[in-house]
Amino acid sequence: MKKLKTIYLTALAASVMLFAFTPKTAKTLEQVFAQKWTTKSYSEPKIQVETPKELVKANVSIPEKTKESVEKMSAYQYDEDDLMIIVSTLAYKKGTAANLKGAAAGALYEMQTRGGIDEFSYVNKDTVVSGINSILQRGTFKKGNDKIDFNNLITAKENNIWQVMVAYRSGDVYGGKIRDKVMKSVKIQQ
Repeated sequence: MKKLKTIYLTALAASVMLFAFTPKTAKTLEQVFAQKWTTKSYSEPKIQVETPKELVKANVSIPEKTKESVEKMSAYQYDEDDLMIIVSTLAYKKGTAANLKGAAAGALYEMQTRGGIDEFSYVNKDTVVSGINSILQRGTFKKGNDKIDFNNLITAKENNIWQVMVAYRSGDVYGGKIRDKVMKSVKIQQ
């Protein structure tokens, strides 16, 4: 089975999250945390996640370098209230295996090498989601005057990759509670 060195979906989602993150203040994160949430499944194979409201489908295109290997790719996002949540999926064509460590490394590389990002730090933690080996990346970075906390959960099995990213202003206690609630809710539906 052919393996790709870098998984571009994670890099794409990381780019969307980090560089589209524009803090908004319609609601406090305490209000967002307290509101009624929704649980929904996205894409195929499905990933289920609980979020403050239904995520909106994002426009993504398959990078030219990977078009011959990728069957489909999708992303959904929440970008409101000083909070960003992205759920993204990628399915490779038969014969191409997803590489969990490559996906995690690709996501971090994209985050670290984009302009406007300073003071980037993170830790990787091996974890399991729905019985599938996964990597949780937790860290912070500075963009302009804003310090941002992020979590990036990457799961890979066979030819599929699932990713959930959450970002919010550092130090917001409810941002951390939202992050934990989202991450604990993730289920891969096989």
